[in-house]
Amino acid sequence: MKPAKSTAISAHGYDPATKTARIQFVNGRTHDYPDVEPEEYQRLAEAESLGRHFNQHWRGSAHTRIS
Repeated sequence: MKPAKSTAISAHGYDPATKTARIQFVNGRTHDYPDVEPEEYQRLAEAESLGRHFNQHWRGSAHTRIS
């Protein structure tokens, strides 16, 4: 997990072997997103605003798992 400079996301990471992205929010909750292509995760990681990118492209994904 990489620390994030965001008011909504505290850390994020990606496992290319399983194509799973993990997002940890500032409230302490962690969500796993399976079946994420590497390019899709890279767009999130490089976004000017992680929170905005997440809200526009990831929030409400049917593939979310909360851990």
